[in-house]
Amino acid sequence: CYMAGNSLGGFITWNYAAAHPEQVKKIILIDAAGYPFKRPPMMAALAGNKLITWLAPKLSSRFIVNASMRQVYGDPSKITDSVAERYYELSMRAGNRASFMAFINHFREVDTNAIKTIKAPTLIMWGEKDRWIPLVDAEKFHRDIAGSQVITYPGVGHIPMEEDANQTVADALHFFDTVNDSTLAVQ
Repeated sequence: CYMAGNSLGGFITWNYAAAHPEQVKKIILIDAAGYPFKRPPMMAALAGNKLITWLAPKLSSRFIVNASMRQVYGDPSKITDSVAERYYELSMRAGNRASFMAFINHFREVDTNAIKTIKAPTLIMWGEKDRWIPLVDAEKFHRDIAGSQVITYPGVGHIPMEEDANQTVADALHFFDTVNDSTLAVQ
C-alpha cells in the first residue's frame, strides 16, 4: 500500500512502514510526529498532567480547539467559521480526546531508532511555519530515512494539506506516480 499521514497520522505511518516494510510501497510524512518535543504543543503539555488526562475526555471547550487551530495554521486568517466548527465537531467525536491523551502519554517513550530502518521511498512534506513540530524535524527524518526527499511550504503551518491543498496534492500525486523516485523535484 501507499501511506500518507500528518502529525499523529505521520507517526502511525512511519511506525507501520518500519514494522511492516513488506507491506508498504511508499510513504509521505506531513509534519509528522516522531522526535521528542522541546516545547510541546499546548495539549501535549497538558496531557502530562494526570488531572488533565482524566478531565480532558469530559471537556468540550471551543476555546481549546480554537487556540489549537491558531497554533497549527501558518496563516490564521484562513480559519473560517466552518473550519472552526469542523475541528470542534471532530474533537467531540466519541473516543477522540481520550485517544489523543493516551497517544501523548505513550509518545514520551518512543524509540526513534525505528525511523532509521524505513526502506520505503519517503516524501517528507513540511510547513515552514509549523509551531507544533519544528522544521528541523523534517531534516531529522530526511537524515534518518535513506533516500528520502523533502519539500517545504513557505508561510504554511502544521497542516499544509489544508493551507496549500493544490500544491500538496500535486506534490503527493507526483511522488506516488513517479516510477523512478529520483526524478522528484526537491524544493
